[in-house]
Amino acid sequence: MINFDVLEYDLGNNFNITTDRFSCSYRGYYLISGMVMYITGKKKLGA
Repeated sequence: MINFDVLEYDLGNNFNITTDRFSCSYRGYYLISGMVMYITGKKKLGA
């Protein structure tokens, strides 16, 4: 499970950051997308 602590866009205010749950207000299909970035460290180039 991924815990989200920042919410950038939620038009209907349906996502609860505390419980990490999205409540659908209408029946239908929903598209949920996201991105994960992982940075391991800095590399020196040309040295």
